[in-house]
Amino acid sequence: MQILTSSKTGRTPAFLRRLVEAFPGGVAYLDSNLVFAFCNDVQASYFGRGAEEVIGQRLRDVTPENPDFWREIERVAETVVRSPQTALSVTWRNRPEEGEHHYLVSYIADLGRRGRVRGVFMTALEVTQSILGESETEKSLRDRNRALEEIVRERDVLIGIVSHELRTPLTTIFGNAHLLLRRLEDLDEDSRTRAINDIRLEAERLNRLVENMLLLARAGAQAPVPTEPVSVDKAIEEAVEEHRQQFSSRPVQVSVKPIALLAEAQPEYLKQVLQNLLGNAEKYSPADQRIDVRARRSGTGVTVSMLDHGPGIDPAEAEIIFQPFYRSARTATMVGGTGIGLAVCKLLVQAQSGRISTRPRRGGGAVFEFTLPAAA
Repeated sequence: MQILTSSKTGRTPAFLRRLVEAFPGGVAYLDSNLVFAFCNDVQASYFGRGAEEVIGQRLRDVTPENPDFWREIERVAETVVRSPQTALSVTWRNRPEEGEHHYLVSYIADLGRRGRVRGVFMTALEVTQSILGESETEKSLRDRNRALEEIVRERDVLIGIVSHELRTPLTTIFGNAHLLLRRLEDLDEDSRTRAINDIRLEAERLNRLVENMLLLARAGAQAPVPTEPVSVDKAIEEAVEEHRQQFSSRPVQVSVKPIALLAEAQPEYLKQVLQNLLGNAEKYSPADQRIDVRARRSGTGVTVSMLDHGPGIDPAEAEIIFQPFYRSARTATMVGGTGIGLAVCKLLVQAQSGRISTRPRRGGGAVFEFTLPAAA
């Protein structure tokens, strides 16, 4: 299992751990043999055990108390394994010596390739202290199912990133490194230089992708960062120059008015926002079309605009496009991508007390624009 803590690694991606810890009930994952691979503290407390005692145990063996109750719970889980269902929820009543307890238990099959069940997600919420109305019960169930479906979606996205977006630059790096190791003496100076430069550029691309993923994982704890006066025109010049080194055939036009614009910014954050927006424009622009980068003073702020001649932006997607892992259905098949670059831009701009937006470009294409406070 790749997205939840296992007894071997003890590690969980930060955004999933926060989700599990925030859930007011039990959360567990059982493999196809109904052995616990993950169990949070709340779920373990329902068994009268610690989480470390539960992991590695079969569902029926976790507690000797009231075996008929837990055997019935296991029977429903087996139903999900045998006949995969998107979701199955039941309300159980348990009668231990200290009194009657009611639990709302939900299951979701974890499907692998060709629909094979790899395991079962399980949530359990004790509802003893309140009598839930039918509408409240349905809403609570929908919320929990959505949360678990989001976990599965995040898992699939992460697997996609590893299998494609990370593998692509690594393939270039390994290929050129192998070429240099095996045929260094046979290559002329120009060929050696190109191979080394390809390694450098792909390593930079890989580093930006990893940085974006790390920043996104820390998004929940993101707070405003200390800023300083930064030359916006210089930051744009450096970002555009790096972009030209990797995409030498792409025309990029820069317009800064007035020259020597200063913004209150965090230098590395500003650099990464510019790189991400340039990369986004590069992906969606036809090969012979120019990218325009403009900066201007706007009231008490400094506004930077990135204009392309790509497929444009649907106004209805102007907000959702900055959400993590979102990719427009209109353009998802045109180019590869992870759907994290723009989300990171929003995160970094907001951390600098700024704002970011997008809109259709007149005549075709899109405009991505962010504003930071002007330096005094």
